[in-house]
Amino acid sequence: MTETGAADTGDDTVTGGGSAAVEREASGGAETADGRDDVATETGPEEVEREASGVERDAAIGDGAVGIGPLEATVRGRRTVRKFNGKPLDKRLVIELLEAASWAPFHSRQEPWRFILFCGDGRKKFAEAMMSTLNKETKAEWGEWFEDQFCRLIPAHLLVVIPADPRQKAWEDAFSAASALIQNFQLLAWERRIGVVWKTNEYNWDPRFHRAVGVKPGERIVGTLHIGYFDRVPRAGKRLPIDQLLTCFEE
Repeated sequence: MTETGAADTGDDTVTGGGSAAVEREASGGAETADGRDDVATETGPEEVEREASGVERDAAIGDGAVGIGPLEATVRGRRTVRKFNGKPLDKRLVIELLEAASWAPFHSRQEPWRFILFCGDGRKKFAEAMMSTLNKETKAEWGEWFEDQFCRLIPAHLLVVIPADPRQKAWEDAFSAASALIQNFQLLAWERRIGVVWKTNEYNWDPRFHRAVGVKPGERIVGTLHIGYFDRVPRAGKRLPIDQLLTCFEE
């Protein structure tokens, strides 16, 4: 999910076998839901703790930062994390974050989402499912790297799934609600010093991947979330001033 609303066109997948796309994925440089926070600062544990806990935001926020609340600090301070350090993450903590994130608004009579979580040895199932969508050349070149990332360095993978309703409004309502939930999850995780990257690679639409991970016919994946602890905090990206993006009618 990119910030333009498109299906993450910058988050190149490796399903098609283009070596440049694989290299971007391998280097952590592909765009994701954040799309801009690509450069990681050289920080030690203390800096990670301060940054992830919302302390020392003033320099990143600029003028007018004095007096902001903790929620605004978290919103402004959250970063997409692509490089994880392999530290174990308790499954119960992921569930706790989901419980809180599920208070996102939705328009249907009941929640439109469900979740598939891979952790511990279950991460191998995710890795195998993803790699089943690769061509032989890409799998031979990058298979070990992906297995190391998905089964060792990243402690949890979460799929957010919604019904693929043929009615456009119902589909957009469900997709928007799930997107709000994902942002809730990212913010709540950041408060706990846990990093998240929201991926919408092509395997999210691949029937082979769906069958392997238990996505049912008539369902779609809004995003794959890679979740875990990190050593480096990516630098803040830039945002356009809102007055350049706002049309306001006052009379």
